[in-house]
Amino acid sequence: MELHENLYALGLSFGRDVFDDADGLRAALDDFLDEGAASTGDINLLVDAVRLGSFGWMLMTIDSGAEPSRAIESAGDLLARDRGSADIAGSRWAVAVLGFAVGRVTDTDVRRYRTQGAAPPPQGQAPPPTSPVPPTMSPSGPPPAAPAGMPMSPAIPPQTPPFGIATPATQFPQQPSVPPSMGQWSSPPPPGQSGPGTGAGKGAGKGKGLLPLLIGAGIGLVILAVVFGVVRFTGGDDEPRVGPGDDPSSGPSSDGPTDGPTDGTTDGVTEGPDLAFDAINQRYSALGTRVTTGQSDCVEGSALSGQAEAISCTFPRGTLDLTTYDTLDELQAARSRAVNTDVGGRYAEGSFGVIFSFDTESTSPTLYWDNEGSLQSGLYEGGTADVEVDELAEVYGSVGSFVDYPSRMSDPALVEFAQFWLRPNQCDRIQTLSPGELEESRCKARRQIVVYVAKMASKKDLIEYRQVRLRDSRRDGLILSPPDWMFGTGAVEGRVADSYADGDRVLRYWDQTACLCYMEAYYPTNDQDALIAWWESPKQ
Repeated sequence: MELHENLYALGLSFGRDVFDDADGLRAALDDFLDEGAASTGDINLLVDAVRLGSFGWMLMTIDSGAEPSRAIESAGDLLARDRGSADIAGSRWAVAVLGFAVGRVTDTDVRRYRTQGAAPPPQGQAPPPTSPVPPTMSPSGPPPAAPAGMPMSPAIPPQTPPFGIATPATQFPQQPSVPPSMGQWSSPPPPGQSGPGTGAGKGAGKGKGLLPLLIGAGIGLVILAVVFGVVRFTGGDDEPRVGPGDDPSSGPSSDGPTDGPTDGTTDGVTEGPDLAFDAINQRYSALGTRVTTGQSDCVEGSALSGQAEAISCTFPRGTLDLTTYDTLDELQAARSRAVNTDVGGRYAEGSFGVIFSFDTESTSPTLYWDNEGSLQSGLYEGGTADVEVDELAEVYGSVGSFVDYPSRMSDPALVEFAQFWLRPNQCDRIQTLSPGELEESRCKARRQIVVYVAKMASKKDLIEYRQVRLRDSRRDGLILSPPDWMFGTGAVEGRVADSYADGDRVLRYWDQTACLCYMEAYYPTNDQDALIAWWESPKQ
């Protein structure tokens, strides 16, 4: 059994959530794998793939609709970069092994990336022999020297780093340069001089007599060039000079096309971006077909390091910042600054990027979205704390973005978990109410029961919130023993706990570990029996 097959069996035995935590995975590998089944380097690589987040990023990319092979390559390249390693093939193999272990990657992909570990020899260079071969010696003496002007060894083509990966300078060291005495073509003699063996003595006196004249002429040309450059740079006198017969209107017009550069520069002076609404809409079409809708004015912003362009627009209740980044890493860094799991967030993923809004009673609301393909992002910000996030969402809804603002449950696993007790289309998305949540919705159920449905960002976040509800249950004397629930006689799904909310409403909490989801049902009175009856048979 190969290593990726062993890890698949590990997931069946320990549960696939064992791959969510790096320390837990290392401990499980030490307990489960036979001695010699994996090297220490392979285990470190697999654990780093989980610890550094590249494995989770690959799963998220596949969930967004990307081909598994492309997701493997991107996640493997990310892992190699984060580890500071040149072993890109090995890093791709590691995330592919973990993907196979959770049933998201095929056996073919794992074997393909495993066989890419040994790089082929450079083109035009034979692979090194397996054993040293003594040099062939001529009976009459050493072998002849290489002809003049020929390199002593074949050229090695430069290695090209993977697309989109910033390669450290130490990853692919440069080949040592060839000394001038080896492997360089001899230069032809300069005009007016003769090389060896070309009859230098004939006419030598005549050439020597012309030398002072040539030097003087050269100095004069240099002086003229300097004077011309100074006049060209300073523009001469304050008033343009027009000679006899010259037509001042025949020169290039400032309103028409010119033969000069059209990339935003004029004589080496960089011009600002085109701030006309039509031009901005065209440049930022990946963020929306009408990204300037609702804006009253746009000006050039202050581009930070890693940003190619920044534009700031205003609308009656706030501002819109549009940014273009130099690399995907810079965009993702900006995303990490804008997106969080604090209380008050609303998050969703699309095929090309994410959308996230944030709103609390004491802060101005914000709404961020981006597009990885265009390396661009938009950020709405309310002018004051009394601006509602729904106002930003309304402006956002008019720009024709490819990522819809989340108004319903969006996570597929959360929908599957919730639909046993209620109809997901009767749920409204809200800003999150607890730390660590990715999304939360408020739903209506039978018998005037209100249900909150949420998904956590990590298992750690779920366990922390679960412990709060279990403590509330013990405090109110409603603890269940054991606090587990399952469908029929199946495997344990998660924990369940009852408590009182605000002293008069009975609350039932239950979660699902595999989904990282939980639900809370509130009954309008403290009738615990009625709430339990609904929970056990919600459709009756």
